[in-house]
Amino acid sequence: MEEYEVASNKLIDYIPYFESGSYDYYFNKSGFFTYDQDVNYFFLSVINECYKYEVSWQDFVTEFDFYYQNQQELDHTDLETLKKLLITIKSLERYRHGIIALCIDHGLLLAILNRIKMLS
Repeated sequence: MEEYEVASNKLIDYIPYFESGSYDYYFNKSGFFTYDQDVNYFFLSVINECYKYEVSWQDFVTEFDFYYQNQQELDHTDLETLKKLLITIKSLERYRHGIIALCIDHGLLLAILNRIKMLS
């Protein structure tokens, strides 16, 4: 349990960053989004924390779309599903360029982190 708490605390440490609105991203010349260092570090933490949850983003994308449209349903979501959502967001960036930016702007990342905090 201690390992879980340490790892989850690392993720929820990013709550003030996403609340602050100080994140930065932009289109680069290739037409892809480029994210600031903190966003990149956050997703490295996601990979390190969530690697043990096997998820095929292709199979989980329907759930992602559901939670993207219905954030209030996160209030009833378990930790494993939240972490699968984070993995899916990271994986989808390859195929839906800018999905991370949309999830930040839409408040989905912050809502997921706040739910993880509630469960911690």
